[in-house]
Amino acid sequence: MITVLENCSPPKFVASIPASKREIHSLATVGSTVWSGSAEAVISIWDPKKFKLKKTLKGHIALIKVILPLPITTNDKKPIVWSGDVEGWVHVWKGTTPAYRFQIQGGQPVSTMVYNEASKSVWIGSFKCIFVYDSIVRSIFTLQSLGCLF
Repeated sequence: MITVLENCSPPKFVASIPASKREIHSLATVGSTVWSGSAEAVISIWDPKKFKLKKTLKGHIALIKVILPLPITTNDKKPIVWSGDVEGWVHVWKGTTPAYRFQIQGGQPVSTMVYNEASKSVWIGSFKCIFVYDSIVRSIFTLQSLGCLF
């Protein structure tokens, strides 16, 4: 069944937020906040109702390409968020605290990330390769059949 919406109006412009000195490359909703990743290698956490910066997270050294909140939390209800940059570094945050970081094989740039609920794994897309991180056993698997070159 296809529903046709009639008399739709365009979205209403709400705000323009000066968020960074350089480009914003990623946005994600994390709980009741919005996180942005920039070419300045900083994650900014925003209050979406007031359009105000709440906090910045540092740790990356290159352009942050992806922010991925997982649909799971820590025992104390803090969100688990992954971020990836163009130097191949992946940071895992428990709330706003860095939990650990690792570099994907060959330092390839992180292009995209997605969480798979069925396997409880994070899939990381890079240059001609997908890396699968099993968050339960904390190991990385490379899908060799996709022609990864190292």
